[in-house]
Amino acid sequence: MDADYNGTIQFLLCTDNSSESQTLFVSVICIVLSIATILGNVLILVALRKVSSLYPPSKLLYSCLAVTDLFVGMIAGPAGAVHFMMRNIHPDSRQWLDICVYSADIAGVSFTVLTTVSLQTLTVISIDRLLALMLGLRYRQVMTLRRVQALAACVWIPSIAYAPMLFWENNAAKVYLYTLESFCLLVSAACYSKIFLILRHHVAEVQDHLQGRPLNDVESPNLQRYKKTVSIAMWVLISLVICYIPYIIVTVIYTVNGPFSRIAFFWGLTGIFVFLSSALNPLLYCWKIKDVRQAVKMTVRQMLCLAS
Repeated sequence: MDADYNGTIQFLLCTDNSSESQTLFVSVICIVLSIATILGNVLILVALRKVSSLYPPSKLLYSCLAVTDLFVGMIAGPAGAVHFMMRNIHPDSRQWLDICVYSADIAGVSFTVLTTVSLQTLTVISIDRLLALMLGLRYRQVMTLRRVQALAACVWIPSIAYAPMLFWENNAAKVYLYTLESFCLLVSAACYSKIFLILRHHVAEVQDHLQGRPLNDVESPNLQRYKKTVSIAMWVLISLVICYIPYIIVTVIYTVNGPFSRIAFFWGLTGIFVFLSSALNPLLYCWKIKDVRQAVKMTVRQMLCLAS
């Protein structure tokens, strides 16, 4: 444990005076994003309670995503801000080093666990959307609220298992995490590919019978609503993956080359991009789901009236 601690200290100290403004910049961005993430996801949770057009299990899964993003803003963001603020203070005690180490651990572990929970929840949503398309009327009998609640609780188990593995065997924890994330991405990609093929086949069949009619007239209201729920899930997944790619690249560079003066700044900077996805998700919900957008507007108006 002492060797790991000394290695962490070396990583914390591999910075120079010129990077103080950079670490301060990362701290400020973490604080701003934390506030935006908390406010945005609280609004979404309140709005989802008011929306009646979404099927309850689907509403529960989107609420779980919002809760996970809320935890990112409440735990990972502030811990990251504390870590980078402390890096600007010259080390003069073991206490300073402890705060740097522990805040980095809290930020890194909570960040990874919560991001993985989001990815698993999005995978469950992709499976749910595929079942809704394939099962038809039987879907509501299969995907009951109680079963979805059990699934939503189970997605936390593989992610939480990652944390103790870090203290047991770091390399095994990394392999476990990458395997879990890769599996989720493959399952989601397979589900959305199958959904796309089924929808394309369905639209082609309908157009063969109804030549000359616009596509929107051919589609039923239920199918249009279904496409919107698929669209929002895909957008959230794509934004998470795009934001996560720079973080993975920096992590690989750190693993291969070890700590150096710029890696800490870029680790924080790319972490901000992943953090950004939690702040962007409320905007995606409002953009793609009309009822949620209206509920958010109503909630904001009520809050402003109470404040005035």
